[in-house]
Amino acid sequence: MIAYLVSKSKIKVPYMIFSILTILGIMLTLSRSSLLTVGVFILLLVPVMFWIEKEKTKLVIQGLIFLLVFVIGIYIAERFNLVSEYIDAISSRDLTYIADRLALLKEALNQFKLHPIFGSGGLYSSRYHLSWNGAVNYHNTIAQASSLGILGLGTFVWLFVRKTKMILLLNDSFKWFVLILIFVTTFVNGSLQPMYFYTTYMVFIFLVLAVIEVNINPLNKGNNKTKED
Repeated sequence: MIAYLVSKSKIKVPYMIFSILTILGIMLTLSRSSLLTVGVFILLLVPVMFWIEKEKTKLVIQGLIFLLVFVIGIYIAERFNLVSEYIDAISSRDLTYIADRLALLKEALNQFKLHPIFGSGGLYSSRYHLSWNGAVNYHNTIAQASSLGILGLGTFVWLFVRKTKMILLLNDSFKWFVLILIFVTTFVNGSLQPMYFYTTYMVFIFLVLAVIEVNINPLNKGNNKTKED
């Protein structure tokens, strides 16, 4: 969303700086899924912003100013050893360790085989039940959906397809940012966290989709035009 604001505003540097503050908060969690997702977002959003930008020279100039401010900030932080300490904290973690996640995926598959239609229960089951049947959190969106059986998986796919089609109807560059948001969250962050089972994320997505619906719904446009007449 910050990337969209950068692409739409004439003075972009303040939003670019604000994005660093947001990313900094995410990085301090030392979460593997968060670090991976931030990296993928940057790799996708920067080219999209450049592609959409009509005044590319202005974007480049302000981008260079932002990079200068960023480098100065890194230099000041390193004088207090903050950057080195962060790198040490990251290095102390085994970010490539996936045995625990693979074990959860295997358990999700086993539970799906045992309860293929309605599932074995997901985040909606009691901890006592899940201690005997599966896991409280499979740390994977698809695996978590599989705990709701074929019906749950089918509903998840149907909703995702419907949501994507609705976003593509929007006649604004906003749709590209939203598409990146939902796909990266589902298939990148969702590979390590069941984001579509987290209430805060879903409330945010519902608000974004509501904004899109208001802009593409012909009934809403007709009502607005009638009011103007």
